[in-house]
Amino acid sequence: MRLLRKIIIILLLLISVLYLSSEVKARPMKKIAVIDGGFNLRIAPAETRAKLCKSGHFDFTRNKAMLGYQRDSHAVIVSNAIVKNIKHNNYCIVIYKVVGDRHNKLGTINAAVKRAFRKGLDAVNISLITNAYQEEFYRTIKTVMRRSKMYIFVAAGNDNRDLDKVCNMYPACYKINNPKFRVIGSVDYRFRSGYSNYGSIIHNYENGMQNGFFGTSFASPKALGKYINALEKR
Repeated sequence: MRLLRKIIIILLLLISVLYLSSEVKARPMKKIAVIDGGFNLRIAPAETRAKLCKSGHFDFTRNKAMLGYQRDSHAVIVSNAIVKNIKHNNYCIVIYKVVGDRHNKLGTINAAVKRAFRKGLDAVNISLITNAYQEEFYRTIKTVMRRSKMYIFVAAGNDNRDLDKVCNMYPACYKINNPKFRVIGSVDYRFRSGYSNYGSIIHNYENGMQNGFFGTSFASPKALGKYINALEKR
């Protein structure tokens, strides 16, 4: 009788393990785009290099499917902030390089968002800011928010400015009435960082310190990482 009970317990444990493993296998890999400058593999932490997707990177400054390079890589710090805030391994990051010489920054960011939408990515981080408004980019974001499940996280900017009074920091200041478009400010512990822009358009604040650097550029990917955690639990 005791032996039979042990056999039943072992069988139940095996069934549980098989069920859980099948659930993990069934979950699709979450894909995240970092729309930024190029990526420097030499200075990237090993944990961040390991989470780069095997393919899917694109250099918009060369119009070529490749992992674009940049020596002093802002994209490395942004990507590392994402990696540090995701508590599972079911994701990878693609780098969309949009910063280069003699090109329209908003135009290439716009193209990158369109590509992320076409590829069915789960989330995008944009830690780049310009003062120039572009109607086409605004319409792209509105369309993507309406037609996909993709979230877009953007940095609020580092001018200690009340964006309810003067709001010309794009894409943060685009009036996108959709919960999937998230504008992120920075806090130092419990209080707003002295440099962070603020106002009613800010959806939430995260700590902006990362790898010895600070800014809303690094608060935004932290918010994205927490979203990917929540997405995996659904």
